Amino acid sequence: MKKMTRGTGLRSILRLRYLPAYLKDPSISPLKKGLLALAMIYIISPLDAIPEAIPIVGWLDDLGVLGILVASLLKELEDYGTSAGNG
Repeated sequence: MKKMTRGTGLRSILRLRYLPAYLKDPSISPLKKGLLALAMIYIISPLDAIPEAIPIVGWLDDLGVLGILVASLLKELEDYGTSAGNG
């Protein structure tokens, strides 16, 4: 398991500065951009695999998708920033 050091959270948040360029970059796969959009739509959409009407359990699927989205997006942005020479 990766040990979190001081400033790790801030570095993660700062990676978000690459998001506009990442989304506009034609070299980034449309599939990656589409999956990102689908995950965000799933989180905000009232239609879910497990409806929010079921307390707690209904939120868990959204939290799972959100966790996967954040982790993968931060990794992608880290790689993108490094490859752009900004990392």
